[in-house]
Amino acid sequence: MSASLAAADAVWKEIESTRSVTDDQLSTLHFLFGKNTERAARIVDQGGVKRISGEPSGRCIFQVTGESKRKEEYYCFPEHYCACYAFFYDIVSRGEQLCCKHQLAARLASATGACVETPAKNLLFGRIPERLCAVQSLANLSLSENFFTSIGPNCRRMIRRGALDVRGNCISDQPAQRSLRECAVFFLQPRLCPFMPLHDVVPCSKDRTAASRVAPGRKSNWVSYSALSEHKAL
Repeated sequence: MSASLAAADAVWKEIESTRSVTDDQLSTLHFLFGKNTERAARIVDQGGVKRISGEPSGRCIFQVTGESKRKEEYYCFPEHYCACYAFFYDIVSRGEQLCCKHQLAARLASATGACVETPAKNLLFGRIPERLCAVQSLANLSLSENFFTSIGPNCRRMIRRGALDVRGNCISDQPAQRSLRECAVFFLQPRLCPFMPLHDVVPCSKDRTAASRVAPGRKSNWVSYSALSEHKAL
């Protein structure tokens, strides 16, 4: 098992260095992982891998869509865990496979830059930063289900080529947005952060009079708009 994993790691490093897969590399992966290689490639081709990243920690987890008609989604750590049945049956219990197809799809999408990038569940609003949309390595980015109100030319180009998902926001000239009432209710609320460790709206104004209410010794996990900087891990 350890020799097989070492061989697989060498292949992944080669793929990551070029962001592409050769026929020889696919053959090696197929030798190591069998039919799961083909299944994983189909999932990646269908855009079925999301990388959900937290800020400012930079930690991430993958959400992989299965191949069944129900399109079930599984949370995965490519090297250690998947929530699917096959992981527990074929890998943990029987030890017949190195990983399941969902783990393999997550690793393949990550190595080739084919993940749909999804920031963790902070509520973001305002204008989508143009410098984010100018990052060349972003092939797919989801900023859906937030409260963004405007977009610039770089982001519009990403939308036109299908690389940026802005559904469920408050952008008036884009389809599939929130209702006017839902947007109005959100923006009528003050953007203050009275208790920073529990804050989930980005950006906001800091209520300096409430600083004493933060429990001493607790580190704040509040993130600013710099969470969308290209220098952060997305």
